[in-house]
Amino acid sequence: GWGVHNCAHNEDIGVICAAPAAPYPPTYQPTFAPPYQPTFAPTTLAGSIRVEGISLSDAEANEEVFEYAIADVAGVYEDSVDVEVSTATRRRRLLQAGALDVAYSIRDVKASEADDVEAALESATAEDYEAAILRAAGDLNSEATFASITVVEVSDVSGSTGSSGGGSKKSGGGTPVTLIVVIVVVVVVVVVGCITASCLCCHKTTTTNKEAEPESRPSSTGSTVQG
Repeated sequence: GWGVHNCAHNEDIGVICAAPAAPYPPTYQPTFAPPYQPTFAPTTLAGSIRVEGISLSDAEANEEVFEYAIADVAGVYEDSVDVEVSTATRRRRLLQAGALDVAYSIRDVKASEADDVEAALESATAEDYEAAILRAAGDLNSEATFASITVVEVSDVSGSTGSSGGGSKKSGGGTPVTLIVVIVVVVVVVVVGCITASCLCCHKTTTTNKEAEPESRPSSTGSTVQG
């Protein structure tokens, strides 16, 4: 018990009072910004096909069939395809009575996919487009309307790239390099002209002041001594 010293020294107990140890500082862990990934503006692809065996009114009333067919050939979603049906040009009408032109555009094609979509459209034949139209007509319950349709001509595909706020292949809103060079040259010419005019003005003022000063003549201070 307390105050009784009957224990061996190997049973002694020692107590050390000390302030709590300070916590270790947090380990610094640097943060890294994600790598720059440029964004490219979407591409719009456009083309047309010429068809026969369907009236203009029926074709215009069933444009969705053409949209589904073009999407099928290109391998894109139907929502990104727009079509416009019109009668063939006068020269074509003389050669192909009753022919219709179906112009299409595919919007918002990713830059990474534009080449593949364009290649699919370019490689498709008139028979491929015709088969796609018949499949779309069957899916949309319009087989009777498109039963006699024939694709007689396929046009080339053209593409255009829109502007984008991020990084892009074609950046809009940037200041042309030529305009910057012209501005710099104009500023340099103006500065040099101001410095030259200032120097000429100072030189003219100095020359005028020198001409206005009177000539200093020695004064005669000698006296005559009378004998």
